[in-house]
Amino acid sequence: MLYLVAQMVILWRPKHSFPEDFPRTKTPVDFRAPVDLVVAEVRLGVGEFTIIWLADRLGQPAAATKRQVSAMVSLRAERQDVIVKLEDRPEAPGSTQIAVFDLDGTLLAGDSTAAWLRMLICSSWLRCSVTAITLPICLLLVWFSASRRIGASVLLWIATVGYDQELLLKSIEAFVQRFERGERGVRWRNDGLKAMDRHLAAGDRVLVVTAAPVWLAERLLASRTDVRVLGSALARSWGGWLIGHHCYGNEKCRALEQNGYGTAWDYAYTDSYDDAPLLAAAGKHGFIVNARPGVVARLTARGPSRISQLRWS
Repeated sequence: MLYLVAQMVILWRPKHSFPEDFPRTKTPVDFRAPVDLVVAEVRLGVGEFTIIWLADRLGQPAAATKRQVSAMVSLRAERQDVIVKLEDRPEAPGSTQIAVFDLDGTLLAGDSTAAWLRMLICSSWLRCSVTAITLPICLLLVWFSASRRIGASVLLWIATVGYDQELLLKSIEAFVQRFERGERGVRWRNDGLKAMDRHLAAGDRVLVVTAAPVWLAERLLASRTDVRVLGSALARSWGGWLIGHHCYGNEKCRALEQNGYGTAWDYAYTDSYDDAPLLAAAGKHGFIVNARPGVVARLTARGPSRISQLRWS
């Protein structure tokens, strides 16, 4: 969640037009951000990103290309086999299976939180200027799991300072309306929605557990009343909003347990290695969606698992 590197680079591109009813702040904006938010725990870890970036842009030898094609064919066959098993499985009397889905990068192609923050920041030149100054350190903080909440909270505070809860919810509503019109660069993955529908048709309980703010995630999934949504909680502080409880990594499992879904579920779908605990707790099958190079190998290295790769469009 919150992969802001690609999305936030275009923050200073003031080409967006905003409707007259776009929510504006009621109070003067004070950008004296709390110093205690920026807690430095930045480690050097750019190596893996650099290797992936270069590998994506350099040509591959013919043998490597053949191996990749063969892997794609095997992956497609495995995916179809899993779908058939899911559709044809007999329903156990008196039992309800649980399927857990991640949101950003899994059901959605893109990051809903980054797109929403980008809309808020681009609505003000002052917010754009402050974001441009703080963005390098924020991106470093977001890149690492230990400091991700801090970096995300700084960007969230800059985007929402001066907003009360009413204005914040109105901004989410404005974002979702634009999203539904296809204007936000984020879209649903059709294969992901079909997977949810298959589980619902089979009588399974479907849950979406995301690091995105729960208010945002619930509004995006408002039309699916049979799907329960769990996400990050926001807290008002210093005139803006911060991430109060970050539903990320192990916290997703804790949120499921605290909401009465136990410590294990039947199926889990995600695109991120950070959700390894979620996949490990999937008793029947875990699925890694559109995995980046090396993710599956890292998951396998954690021990025996029931994880398959899926390619969703």
